[in-house]
Amino acid sequence: GGGILHHVEECWQCGQDFCRADIWRRSSPAVENGFEVGASLSLWGCERLISGQMVVHNSLSNAIYVVEDGLPAGGWASDLGGASCVHWHRPGRLLFYKDLAVFPVGISIP
Repeated sequence: GGGILHHVEECWQCGQDFCRADIWRRSSPAVENGFEVGASLSLWGCERLISGQMVVHNSLSNAIYVVEDGLPAGGWASDLGGASCVHWHRPGRLLFYKDLAVFPVGISIP
């Protein structure tokens, strides 16, 4: 199976703001797919949070979850945005997406 989601009941929990969109690893209408939904964050416990814990957001219901144990079963479906799929190859200044070289037009490559 996939990871376990713990619902964040309030923006400010465990000393951090979970409603900041820049910390969401993914925001989609069916973000729960492939995950098991476990206890809420307050029941699961702030002490279990690790640095850089994955946070996901349901764009329809506005529900926010912290993710225990990684990715959903089967990985992210139809995902173009996963940061792990895209990487720069600096010496040749190429952009790779899922190990395919992409030649971006109009994008300055660092």
